[in-house]
Amino acid sequence: MGCAWLYYEYTRFIHAPLNLGAPERVFQVEPGSSARSISRKLASAKIIDHDWMMLVVFMRSGLENKLQPGAVVLTPELTPADLPNAIARVGKFARKSVQILPGMNLYEIAARLQALRIA
Repeated sequence: MGCAWLYYEYTRFIHAPLNLGAPERVFQVEPGSSARSISRKLASAKIIDHDWMMLVVFMRSGLENKLQPGAVVLTPELTPADLPNAIARVGKFARKSVQILPGMNLYEIAARLQALRIA
């Protein structure tokens, strides 16, 4: 009975939308982060409910050793099941372009980056 309940809860967890509290949220993966530390950071940021279930998701994905540092843009359509792939391919999910024009000074560049929520 307990195994069936655990399987049900895990299945519900991996298909539930992330708790973003916004249309999108940037999650920073630090260099050298392990699947365990990323799971804990996601739980402490209240993006997911169970860090240990997230760790199982990472391990079952086969990507726990291929996670990349950088900023991951999380969107409402992502679920915990999508996170290993998103974090293993950080550049695909966090790409934004900005046009820096010739003659712009440092303050103008910084203002443009802030307006686009890049810096």
